[in-house]
Amino acid sequence: MNPLLEIRDLHVSFASGPPEIAGLVGESGSGKSMTALSVLRLLPRGARIKGSLSFDGADLLGLQEPAIVHLRGREIAYIPQEPMSALNPTLRTGAQLAMPLMVVDRVTKSEAWTRARETLEAMLVSDPARVLDSYPFELSGGLRQRILLANAFLRGPKLILADEPTTALDVTVQAEVLGILKSRARERGTAVLFITHNMGAANMLCDSIHVMQNGVVVESGRTIDVLRRPRNNYTQRLLDSLPERAVPRHPIAGAR
Repeated sequence: MNPLLEIRDLHVSFASGPPEIAGLVGESGSGKSMTALSVLRLLPRGARIKGSLSFDGADLLGLQEPAIVHLRGREIAYIPQEPMSALNPTLRTGAQLAMPLMVVDRVTKSEAWTRARETLEAMLVSDPARVLDSYPFELSGGLRQRILLANAFLRGPKLILADEPTTALDVTVQAEVLGILKSRARERGTAVLFITHNMGAANMLCDSIHVMQNGVVVESGRTIDVLRRPRNNYTQRLLDSLPERAVPRHPIAGAR
């Protein structure tokens, strides 16, 4: 099978095919988000890309703007880090999910709202009617993140770029959101590139891990192999930073 997403000569190299979930792991500033934005051609003005980017056989760097716009959302979806920045605070959730379907896909308002509700249900939102009628600030962080998941899956993309989508959530809600992302990707045959600094989250979700340091992938492999037998010192340091691997320390003198 030809790779669905392939990035070459960008000092990053990996391939993922449906329904694989690949993790791009590294500390802040290592280049993870820039890799995702390169795929979508959403880099800041003045940025330059060298090398090649191909998606499902198409040269992303050679596509004209109308063609790349057509891919965004339909073929390649994006889940950003912070829901409150990604969602419009002045529009109800239902309008934000349904509007792209009506404007771009030319479906009726009734069909758009039905699809939005059904997708929220698939994200295990217990009261989708209330959520659709709510503004983002009226909802919890976990619900807002599920809305972004629904938005990503809404139009049936082949690939989802998930850029640290659980960073602002507590560990319990994080596990729930990652479980939903994993199960829906498996059900729908959707490939996922999961960007994170958290090796624990990558372990929960990913089939393979690609460790990035200073814009370069320094180690790649199946998740179980990378976690059990890391070959690179940087990978080992990331693993050592996990709270469960912390070395117990002596209590502060006088502390009770």
